[in-house]
Amino acid sequence: MSKLNLIKCLYFALLIVSLPTLVYSQSNIYQSQNFRLGEAHYRVAESTQVADTVLVWGDIQLPGTYLVPRGITLAQMLAYARGPINLRTQETDLDWSEIFIEVNISNRDTGESLQIIQQMDGSVGAEFFSKRMQNFDTVVIRVRRKPNFLDYVRAYSPVIATVLNTLLLYRSIRDL
Repeated sequence: MSKLNLIKCLYFALLIVSLPTLVYSQSNIYQSQNFRLGEAHYRVAESTQVADTVLVWGDIQLPGTYLVPRGITLAQMLAYARGPINLRTQETDLDWSEIFIEVNISNRDTGESLQIIQQMDGSVGAEFFSKRMQNFDTVVIRVRRKPNFLDYVRAYSPVIATVLNTLLLYRSIRDL
C-alpha cells in the first residue's frame, strides 16, 4: 500500500471516528444554554396595591415582566415565576449535589447588583427571604452543574478533530 493511500485511509478512519462525536456535541445543547428572555407580562399585584415592576429571565418556568406588590422577597418572586426549570440532559444518573442555581439581581435605577449561588439540595438560603425586590429589578436565573469529563470531551473534540484533519490534509497535499 502506498504512503498516499495509507494517509487517505487514516484520514477517512479519523473522520468516521470523530463524526459521531462532532454531531453529538453540536446537537446536545443543555436547556440552560438556551437562555430564555421573558415574553409575557404577569400582574400579581391587585389593582389597588402599590406595585413594582420586576423582570425575570433565564432558566425559570415563567420568564417575563411581573407587576408585583411592593416589598416582596426574592423567594416570593421565584414562587410567582414557578421556580427554576429542571436541568434536562440525556444522563440518567445526575448527581444532584453537583447542580446549583445562580441568581443575579440588578437594578437599573440604583445600579445595585447581587449574586446568589444556591445548591439544589432542597434547602433555601436566608438571602432568598431577606432580599426585597425593588422597582425595575432584573432577576436572571441560571441552572448549572459542575462539568464532568464527558463535557470536556464534547467541548474539545471538535477542535482537536479539526486540527488533526487539517494536519493530515496538509501532509497528504504536501506528499503529492
